[in-house]
Amino acid sequence: MHKIEAAFNLKNKAFGQLFGYDFNSLFVFGGRLFGTSTKGFFEVTGIADGENPIDAWFETALSDWGSSRLKRPRAVILSGEFDGAVTIECVDAKGTVMASVEVGDVDADANVYVLQKTVPRTTSGRYWKFKIKNKAGSYIAVDGLEVLFTVRPYGTSKNT
Repeated sequence: MHKIEAAFNLKNKAFGQLFGYDFNSLFVFGGRLFGTSTKGFFEVTGIADGENPIDAWFETALSDWGSSRLKRPRAVILSGEFDGAVTIECVDAKGTVMASVEVGDVDADANVYVLQKTVPRTTSGRYWKFKIKNKAGSYIAVDGLEVLFTVRPYGTSKNT
């Protein structure tokens, strides 16, 4: 049986999931992240669990992105702080990854960056979600995600 830990930020209503930890509570105190379990009280720090890098990702909600028309993602713009490569996956309504793009390594200073990447042509659909993943335990703090779509006019086939 898999166990999923979740954290909800009351200030900005952001929801996050953690996998593989045995925490029954997560909280921030004094700007530091802590987790508790029946085994004790732990501070969550760094980008590694012992010698293993921590793989992190989050997924947007499945959405029509404000348009009921068929659309195809053409470009993604990701802003935030990064100290390594980031992978962005375009996922359709069935949960199939239709495209995956990697935004290359950035300077290791964890400054604010705006990363833009063109998405390969994929099948059109009404609903899309996007999965943002770090690579090899790199630090990512996302401020915003914008997606530019090619929108199909009403009355045309998916093959146009």
